[in-house]
Amino acid sequence: LGTGPVADAFNAAFQFPNTFRRLFAEGAFNAAFVPLFAKDIETHGTDGAKRFSEEVFGVLFSALLALTIAMELAMPLIVRYLVAPGFADIPGKFETTVTLA
Repeated sequence: LGTGPVADAFNAAFQFPNTFRRLFAEGAFNAAFVPLFAKDIETHGTDGAKRFSEEVFGVLFSALLALTIAMELAMPLIVRYLVAPGFADIPGKFETTVTLA
């Protein structure tokens, strides 16, 4: 990418989604789920743990789907006021950032 308006748009666009990726894929969710899953295997066996994981992932999927739809709809406002407020005045840069996000 180098430097320039496209690189700026790319970097700004991925700041906000990467926060959620870090939280759900690499952070708090894993730290909370794995010990509970292991404990459920000990207390309820593999069938109970399977039910537990299906319930957790069902709720997680529903929550992330709703969050994704909400973020997609609100992304122009999020970019304008939170992620890159200075891009709103630069023709093309704001639109590119919203599209990439």
